[in-house]
Amino acid sequence: MAKIDVKLPLDVKKKKPSKFIGVWSAKGGVGKTVVAVNLAYALKALSPEIFGKSLKVGLLDADIDAPNVTTYLGINAPLVGSAEENVIYPYVHNGVEVVSMGMIKQQNKSLAWRGPLLTQAIEQLVYRVKWHSDVVVVDLPPGTSDIPLTLMHDIGLDALILVTAPSKLAIEDLLVGKDLAERFSLPILAVVENFVGDVFPSKKAEIEKLVSPVFELPLAKGIAEAVEEGELFFAREEAAPTFRALVTRISAFLKVKS
Repeated sequence: MAKIDVKLPLDVKKKKPSKFIGVWSAKGGVGKTVVAVNLAYALKALSPEIFGKSLKVGLLDADIDAPNVTTYLGINAPLVGSAEENVIYPYVHNGVEVVSMGMIKQQNKSLAWRGPLLTQAIEQLVYRVKWHSDVVVVDLPPGTSDIPLTLMHDIGLDALILVTAPSKLAIEDLLVGKDLAERFSLPILAVVENFVGDVFPSKKAEIEKLVSPVFELPLAKGIAEAVEEGELFFAREEAAPTFRALVTRISAFLKVKS
């Protein structure tokens, strides 16, 4: 089993191994993780059609304190590594390279780590992992604390997709996310407005005055059941247009940047 020793120096060359697309919200509870997970698998599935080639895709669960990616995907295997090479090998799940603290720390146990330890942990998950991916989707923890700042500023994400919900409070926090992205000159490729439906009517028109484009995901029974069962939903009728649009946006961005 691979270990993250935050008390030791990193001792590897700090070079970001591929393109990193962050999925982030300044507010928790808006469904960011399920968007990030489904986006990674949508990239893998749709890349031959939209990119014109089959991409190698990675998924980094950067929420050190509360990693949920492994729970959603039903991954119980630990990460393995090589002490001699000082590397960690990503776990391959349905063709996607997955890395998460959920494969390292004990389940249901808290991590009482402060800023410097968190920073070192996330650096090891980026730099020590032997990524083979062309694109890594990063599920960031919410807020503007050490891990998002380290990924955005020090490591250098390539772009962001923001996740919000159709509520006044969530949209207020969306402006915080927009401000931080602009401060670090990070392109915002899109906003996902999650949980849209009869209970929470869309505020897309209002959001588009702040950040655009905006793509909606409905508060649908089928999607909720899929998440509870640990199933991907990006190809479902209710979600497919949004994930196709997101993959298309990422493709256009990477072609311009390459």
